[in-house]
Amino acid sequence: KKNQEKCYIITTENNIGKLGWLQGYLNAELKVMEITKETCKERVKNDPTRLDKELFYGLIDKWFESWKGGENI
Repeated sequence: KKNQEKCYIITTENNIGKLGWLQGYLNAELKVMEITKETCKERVKNDPTRLDKELFYGLIDKWFESWKGGENI
């Protein structure tokens, strides 16, 4: 039996096709974090290292607008 260890890959990719390909290529279980847009923005608001808040708010909006998955695949 092979020694199996966990590996986590964190990405902002939201293309379901690309994520599916990555899942198959790595023979991995794909998990999409369940979090609301409002929670993401609240975290940015409370993070002193993210100085350009509006930039991050825009990136969050863009991600949620283009996400077509909605659930784990």
